[in-house]
Order: sequence, then structure tokens, then C-alpha cells
Amino acid sequence: MIDIDHVAKLARIKLDEKEKEKFSKDLGAILDYVKKLDEVDISNVEPLYQVTGIVNQYRSDDRRQGYMKRGEDNPNLVGQAPETKDGFVKVKAILQKN
Repeated sequence: MIDIDHVAKLARIKLDEKEKEKFSKDLGAILDYVKKLDEVDISNVEPLYQVTGIVNQYRSDDRRQGYMKRGEDNPNLVGQAPETKDGFVKVKAILQKN
């Protein structure tokens, strides 16, 4: 039998006696229905790891042409930075070795 008081405590809800009786019946019916799944033969069914069919998409980690160039013809973030080094924005260190 289901301990409705324990479930109510876990859910942090207060139930009166009428609600406890109703939810006990409802939860019991749900669990009886779930038990039917034990009767299904799944011996020839392969486990599913992914159900949407989406496959991880990876791109190469290559520098895009023209993205990191400085100059008037290419006013990008790096070109507008007050200080740069080797085509990257130079910033103050926020992490230090101890």
C-alpha cells in the first residue's frame, strides 16, 4: 500500500483525510497501470539512447577569413579594441596562479 502521508510530506502539501483517501486510490490505480509494463516482452528490443534523431553537429575550429583583421576596410570588434595582440582583444587578467 502507498503511504500517502509520506508522499504528501515529500511534495510538501497538506492533505485532509478525504484527499488522502482520494489520492491513495488515484495513485494506486496509476501504479497498477504501470505494473502492466512488466508484462511486456522487451527481450528483442534494443535500448533507445536518443529519440529525436538529432545528431550532434560539429564545425571545425578554424579561424574565419577576414574576421580578425585590423584596418579601416574591416571595422570589426578586434579592429575597434583599444589594445590588441596577435589579432585578439587584449584584456586584463582576471585569474591568477597561486
